[in-house]
Amino acid sequence: MKNNILYLMVAAMLLFVACDPIEERHDAGEVLTEAELMSYMDVTITGNVATCTNTAPGVVSFWKTDFGQQSNNNAVDFYIPLQNTYTATLTAYCAGGPVTVSKEFVIEQNDPEYFSDPFWNLLTNDVAGKSWVWATDIPGGKIWGNGGYLASVKPEWWALGVADILSQGGTATDEIIFDLNGGLNFQVINSVDEGENTAVPGNGTGTFNMDLGEANHLMNSDGSAVWSYGKITFTNHTIPLGFEPNSSGKPLHYVFDILKLTEDELQLAFPEPGVNYAWGTAWFYMFKRKGYTY
Repeated sequence: MKNNILYLMVAAMLLFVACDPIEERHDAGEVLTEAELMSYMDVTITGNVATCTNTAPGVVSFWKTDFGQQSNNNAVDFYIPLQNTYTATLTAYCAGGPVTVSKEFVIEQNDPEYFSDPFWNLLTNDVAGKSWVWATDIPGGKIWGNGGYLASVKPEWWALGVADILSQGGTATDEIIFDLNGGLNFQVINSVDEGENTAVPGNGTGTFNMDLGEANHLMNSDGSAVWSYGKITFTNHTIPLGFEPNSSGKPLHYVFDILKLTEDELQLAFPEPGVNYAWGTAWFYMFKRKGYTY
């Protein structure tokens, strides 16, 4: 009986020791104020690389930028291809809990190597921006409609001119503006409702990106020529008439093949969902540089 009582007393003592609150264990480095952490924080710019360094002793670092990057290293290089003013935010976990400070930094120019493919400048005119409108005077006059995936290069089955797109949600004044001014930016403007017809998707802004280069080329149905030179993907908004006409609810569509991009012409397409074979149904968009005449 005495042995049982002794075991219970020892067990209770061990339980008491094991339950010491973790808050009392100051083993995460020194206690820092925001001002002290700021003195340990450094952001140095070399071209398009921001080197972020925290030299505070014994702390755990967490970095993030408003370009969407993150790291839990004390020192890290963030590559940012776009000219703009950014913010680096450092959270240091120390004995006094997390402390957060921020610093602004400037990337002076877009990285010419990242944007070396001529399609970037053809589409956007770099930071200055470039406007595209429906190619209403294109030979044949058909600017939107469907045709064969990996085969057609323009709308040719059900093909509409500018007067006909009004009933579908397009307008003669639709305009898309692309630029690289601090981001991969695009906006749709001058897209207005026509009577009972609501503009699709209407005015709005978003971002875009392109997947370019030979690895992203698609050959046409007989393999004789490049059909698509890559893809352009839109986020938060899409181009005029950027929807799936034959899908339930006609959802908006955001990823397009680039069939042609020159100084004066932009021609896009996308296959209907499930189509990955030649001559399946695809939808075609014919734009031109604003001010250009065929």
